[in-house]
Amino acid sequence: MSFNEASIYEYNPNNYLFTNKWYKQKGDVRLDTLNLYRKEKSLHLTSRKDSAISAVYFFDLSEIEGRTLTVTGKYKVRKSLEAELTFYLKPLKNEDATDSVSITHLNTAKWHDFRLTIPLLTESKEASFWVLGTKEIDLLLSDCEAWIDNDWALSDFITKSYDATLDVEFDQGSGIDLGELTTEKLQNIKVLCRIWGFMKYYHPAVTKGNYNWDYELFRVLPWIAGAKNKDERNELLSKWIDKYGSIKETSSYAIVDSSKYSRFINLDWINDSEIFDEKVILKLNGIKNAKRSQKFNYYLPHYIKQVNNTLAAEREKKYTHISWEDQGFRILTFFRLWNLIEYCFPYTEYMDCAWDAMIDEYIPVFFSPTDQEDYALSIRKLVAEIDDSHGMMVIPYNQLYEMPHYPIRKKNKVPVELIFTADNYIVVKSTESIHFNRGDILLSVNGKEVDKIIEEMSPYIIASNKGGLIRKVLQYLLCTNSDQLQVEIMRKGKKESFVIKDFRKNRQKTNTNWGEIYQLDSKNILHCYGQKNAEEIRDMLLRNMNSKGFIVDLRIGFDNLTLLPELLLSNPPLWLSQNNKSFPGNYQAIAEYNKTPEVIPEPMYKGKIFILVDEYTQSARESWAMWFQTFPNSITIGRQTAGTNGNISQVFLPGNIEFVYTQLGAYYPNWEMLQRKGLKIDIHVSPTRQDITEERDVWIEKVIEAME
Repeated sequence: MSFNEASIYEYNPNNYLFTNKWYKQKGDVRLDTLNLYRKEKSLHLTSRKDSAISAVYFFDLSEIEGRTLTVTGKYKVRKSLEAELTFYLKPLKNEDATDSVSITHLNTAKWHDFRLTIPLLTESKEASFWVLGTKEIDLLLSDCEAWIDNDWALSDFITKSYDATLDVEFDQGSGIDLGELTTEKLQNIKVLCRIWGFMKYYHPAVTKGNYNWDYELFRVLPWIAGAKNKDERNELLSKWIDKYGSIKETSSYAIVDSSKYSRFINLDWINDSEIFDEKVILKLNGIKNAKRSQKFNYYLPHYIKQVNNTLAAEREKKYTHISWEDQGFRILTFFRLWNLIEYCFPYTEYMDCAWDAMIDEYIPVFFSPTDQEDYALSIRKLVAEIDDSHGMMVIPYNQLYEMPHYPIRKKNKVPVELIFTADNYIVVKSTESIHFNRGDILLSVNGKEVDKIIEEMSPYIIASNKGGLIRKVLQYLLCTNSDQLQVEIMRKGKKESFVIKDFRKNRQKTNTNWGEIYQLDSKNILHCYGQKNAEEIRDMLLRNMNSKGFIVDLRIGFDNLTLLPELLLSNPPLWLSQNNKSFPGNYQAIAEYNKTPEVIPEPMYKGKIFILVDEYTQSARESWAMWFQTFPNSITIGRQTAGTNGNISQVFLPGNIEFVYTQLGAYYPNWEMLQRKGLKIDIHVSPTRQDITEERDVWIEKVIEAME
């Protein structure tokens, strides 16, 4: 909390706030280099008459264990006129634990001490220290420190370095060449993949950050891969496990209340006597039952407040300079990716594939790919197996841009919007290109039928369901790196072919005002859609609380809808689960979300709520829809949504490959599925090609029908 290298940020609760930073909210708050305490800068806070000062410091406690948090410091009041000064220290979402000091008789003669202490819980992720002053005041604050359990400076935890970062032996390459992939070698690598991942997330010496686990793989991989039989492999595994020390503290691996969990990892394989001998089984069970921190697990994805509240596995090295031809790093890439999904993905059991079977299928490809293109495609294809529409992968290999069937934006794109219709056509929904008209059916691109292109792209599309897959494919169909694109369409019952050489927007896009077309105002129906911001929507609803219907159009994005539920119904239906850091792979309820209110308040709005959804309704929009669905007079209209929710995680793989996927589980109450299935829909509707041609919105037509 020192001010020597501090910057002061503007406090805005609607923006994401950095932790371990100072913010100013009211008054003049600045760094003071003249009024020092023991040669350290001060925080200078001043206010004028009938105003106030307010500054806050946020602590990140998400990975810190302890019983108490204490903040100490010095303050000096240079001037005050009947002012009141208050210091608050409070944990996030636990107001009862707040500690405060209020000072009314302000002595301006010297520096004074202050000290605040609050209890910490396992779920304490954040705390804040506030400085509040009323009326006219001139205040100096200095020598501020934070302590865990009165013994350890919080700054030591924040700046702590780990032994894992000191191991640089293989920074220039693994040097591994395992020769031919025999049946025995494949079996050895499969077994090592599972044990390496298990120890990465479960062995206390590894979870504390004592080892560069990537490089530990390179040290043991040649031994294990080369084992001649099961007995030799078990002997080598036993010696390798011993390297990391015996388990000194244990904690029973037991799920006390299964109703609080959305996923349980299956670790029965560690007891498989067909693979392991008794000695290895005993050691693996010892690791399983080892005592681990409830808040810190070095390699697990964790919250990065500075990245929009996203989780990230930031301790995984990118190895930007390593060549794809390095066999050790290719095998490491597979090991990392497979175990990441095994231990850090909430929906493993809902994939179409059996994740265990992916070891057999993909290790041979990562072991000896045909070329770099084959290797890159295999990574993308493996990731697509997780069936998660949040999924996104960036592989920095330029040649992928040249592949027509690889799902990535190319140099040129025809400015049209395509839609998959109820009668199974790919249709032009809107166009800014003179080459297309609304309602045109796309038949082929560069001589290849659209259905064939979708079939070729599908293995590389990361999507929760078919609707989400088609939605993602459509954005690539009319992309090319060439200077021209040959297209065949069906227009008014006749086939037409032409070559596109002009990819500019050379036609004005029609912005359809459905409210005017369907005369919603005259029907006393409000239409809430993405072009409006939160304040506009709230004001519109407040002015029209007697309207008969209110359309929440979640086919279009919103910046924020947080101002609406209080006018409708404050009953969050979203259950969230997070990875248990002590027992990774087990997803446990986040207590503050998974609650059913004892009393459901009466909604202020008495009309009907219509929630319009489609395949573009994803993630946060699905959460909003779930919230609005709790309204007693709500009706959800549309077609299957993207089926992906919960905070995302960002991970980097060797070769600077970026991977994003869903990290938190999100559900309807009682763990009812949203992932893959999408939202519950009351009235299913989907437009035909004729509907698109005639510029009809069948969603809004269903609203009008339901109002009659």
